[in-house]
Amino acid sequence: MVRPAEPRRHRAPRGVTLVELVAMILVVAVLAAVALPRYADAQGRAREARVKAAAASMQAVAALVRDSHAARAARCHDIRDTRIEVDGTTLALTHCAPQALPSFGDGILAAARIAPEGWAATLQPGTDTPTLWLEAADASLPMACRVSYSAPLRGSDAPRVGTVTSGC
Repeated sequence: MVRPAEPRRHRAPRGVTLVELVAMILVVAVLAAVALPRYADAQGRAREARVKAAAASMQAVAALVRDSHAARAARCHDIRDTRIEVDGTTLALTHCAPQALPSFGDGILAAARIAPEGWAATLQPGTDTPTLWLEAADASLPMACRVSYSAPLRGSDAPRVGTVTSGC
């Protein structure tokens, strides 16, 4: 036997009480108080690691270019300004090391394959040779989150690469 369908009862929609709303706001506030400082700290450590990686890349590629010139019996103390081709990229050299140029398509930045995204490159004049500053553009203090690179003064010198990470 078939039973007749029972009439449906409509319930009035139940809203959120004030106590529940306050509890949700407190939970979100506690999560934000814990998560935001950790997120900011993680970003700073990531920028610091990016600066150190760029410096290591510059140092490694400068040594590689210098060693490849030495393998060709080039005398680096005689060579002031020259150009070579490395992996399809023409590089400007000084004393067998990539020049400090603010262009991402030439000099040390091209040799190290550093892309322009997230970086600001400026050339600082020096008494002997100019210094390239590669600053992390998204840092809270870009001047204190940077890599510096200077080509060698003499053929017997190595390029100078340094980092500042106090403002990352």
